[in-house]
Amino acid sequence: MGIKNLAFCVCDVPVLSGRGSRAKGGDGTLDLCVVAWKRIAVTGSTTPIGRKKKVVDGEEKKESGQAHIEGDDPFSPMQLSKTAYKLVKEVLLPYNPDTILIERQRFRSGGGSAVQEWTVRVNMFESMIWAVLTTLKNEGVTTKTKISRKEKEERPQIWDVSPMRVATFWIGKEAKKLAERANVDIREAKKGRTKVEKKEKVDLVQRWILSDAEGIEINEAVNITFEDGAALTRDAFMASKSGPNRKCAALRKIKEPKVVKTKGERAEGKKVVLPVVELAAIPDSPATESLKEEAVLDIGKLDDLADCLLQAGAWVKWEMNRLAVQEMVEEGDVEALEEWVRENE
Repeated sequence: MGIKNLAFCVCDVPVLSGRGSRAKGGDGTLDLCVVAWKRIAVTGSTTPIGRKKKVVDGEEKKESGQAHIEGDDPFSPMQLSKTAYKLVKEVLLPYNPDTILIERQRFRSGGGSAVQEWTVRVNMFESMIWAVLTTLKNEGVTTKTKISRKEKEERPQIWDVSPMRVATFWIGKEAKKLAERANVDIREAKKGRTKVEKKEKVDLVQRWILSDAEGIEINEAVNITFEDGAALTRDAFMASKSGPNRKCAALRKIKEPKVVKTKGERAEGKKVVLPVVELAAIPDSPATESLKEEAVLDIGKLDDLADCLLQAGAWVKWEMNRLAVQEMVEEGDVEALEEWVRENE
């Protein structure tokens, strides 16, 4: 979730049903087909939506302090609400989603008492996205397919997701399995552990992607595929970082060809073209997709993309677990339920 850097992914998953869900997904494999995986520049410039760029002289700069009164501030409620509607209507809903997950925002982080202005803006944008989605859903305009009115009211399901819960869900499971292999008490391993680092989440996604590579091991059964709309972002995660010390643990296990550099040549990281969706300046025009060249595997940039994929995967796993428990309860299979609880503690 963000304004200048909002990441999203669209995933297709197998249809899960209560009856027979254990038989279908008994091995617990997470199946994901990533259709789209992008970062959105919601406010690519300070030009308000619906207005053309103009030359600003000294006098106009002095009056910029009153911009929010005239509605020229791109982060004012008047302009940001248009941006939220445009994002939902022209970028997200065309994928015809059944479920929408929105990362839950906080006002404070790191134990600080101050609330930053940018945090207020992001939280306001989050609320606007919720309002737009709820309104369009209740009006029955969020789905393209011909379905009954009741189904229209139920689709899409909209949920908020706690990024902290998702991170500890994935990283915690990794730590538990590693501790079991090393015969370490997981309770001792968790002591002093209060935060999941960005690089850990990026590294986990990289190992998902590189699970078929030689020497790469993952502790979670994952079957993940990528369509063309997500291929460039996948390649960004697969590319190597500049410098041997910044290379992720997964990529260190892959042998790379030796590159001979000429004298005076600077060692730069590889670059790929990443898709950055920018909302068009004209309100009635469709959102345009432009390509922007950025240094890859920058932790400060890729962590948002990693977050949205991990959140999608966590929701699918939670849904699989919920349906499995529901089925065992309905069948009265107490032994299977107790065994499942022990395995997932």
